[in-house]
Amino acid sequence: MKKKCLIMMLAVMMAGTVFVGCGEKTETAAVETPKATEIPKATETPKETETPAPTETPEETMVMYTLANVPLRADKSKNAEKLDTVPVNTDVEILEEGDTWCHVNTGAAEGYIARRFLSSDKKEAEAAAKKIEEAKAQEKAEKEAAEKAAKEQAEKEQAEQAAREAEEQVAAEEAARIAEEEAARAAQQQAEAEAQEGMVIEEIPQERYEVSRENFDDCDGSGHGYAIIHYSDGSTEQVEY
Repeated sequence: MKKKCLIMMLAVMMAGTVFVGCGEKTETAAVETPKATEIPKATETPKETETPAPTETPEETMVMYTLANVPLRADKSKNAEKLDTVPVNTDVEILEEGDTWCHVNTGAAEGYIARRFLSSDKKEAEAAAKKIEEAKAQEKAEKEAAEKAAKEQAEKEQAEQAAREAEEQVAAEEAARIAEEEAARAAQQQAEAEAQEGMVIEEIPQERYEVSRENFDDCDGSGHGYAIIHYSDGSTEQVEY
């Protein structure tokens, strides 16, 4: 179709100019070539919209929370093997809920937890965790207070024991001093006694001699007088003359 339009345009252009006589040419009015009519493109037939296949609605996961630090058992029995200890306020997936035991998944392991230690109320689990923390804090404070009291009591007893030992040491030293003084006095007395005894033994007896004499003449007219003689040993003697 395009080729035919092009041929027609060339033919019109050639007919526009006619030669007359010798070299004269007569110009004719130019004929406006009609524009080729654009043929609309064929529209594409829209494809039928595919209806999406219905998706399966996933089952809602049931989650519960621990109310204490609970053991994770391998079976529904308190005597079953202990797999782990699940801390308080831990969310666990409930695989199977029972009246006494629940089959759970903690994320680390699967096992069984006693139903009384589980709650679907998060606030209840948080309150239980807070209560356990407060109990731990109180227990720690009581333990520290007891240790402090025991330490103070031990230090007091040690101080009292040290004071008693010091008093006993002073008393022992005083007793030793007194005993030493008494021993020294006894030794001195014994030495003095021995010295006196030695002096008596070594003393040379001296002869008795007259030291002085007092004469008393006859005073009664008898014609006789007397004399009192003093000796070296302190004795006296009266002699008439």
